[in-house]
Amino acid sequence: MRKIVFSLMMIAVSHISNAQVIKIPDAAKRHFAETFPDVKDPKWSNNISSYTSEFKDHDYVKVVGYTVDGKWNYTETHIPDSMIPHDVKESFAKSKYRDWKIKSIVQVQTSKMEKSYRVEAVKGIQKKYVFYDKDGVTVKENIGL
Repeated sequence: MRKIVFSLMMIAVSHISNAQVIKIPDAAKRHFAETFPDVKDPKWSNNISSYTSEFKDHDYVKVVGYTVDGKWNYTETHIPDSMIPHDVKESFAKSKYRDWKIKSIVQVQTSKMEKSYRVEAVKGIQKKYVFYDKDGVTVKENIGL
């Protein structure tokens, strides 16, 4: 009997946690609908300082980020290895992180119309994001948590 009650409680808790409602700013919803009109049911998430939507656009997974007030901030596109510029790969291979494992590379378009490639590299528990322009020039580096 205890197992049945426990199971029912776990099911109820999982349904409640999945039913969280996120209030997306109207500006973000409007921009998203205009920019990606074919995406009918985007998955939204938020944290204290931003909103994001992750979805599949044609063959690519994309993540679009918005500020708290709903202004578009960036779009990340997960692209196949064949679409990553040779100069980006070569620059990383010659960088001080060359012995780190590449976890992912995404193309990033910012609201300032800057386009870059973000390499997420890991070594043990350390994580580093290195941004390159299309010519393989390092734009910036961030430490990940």
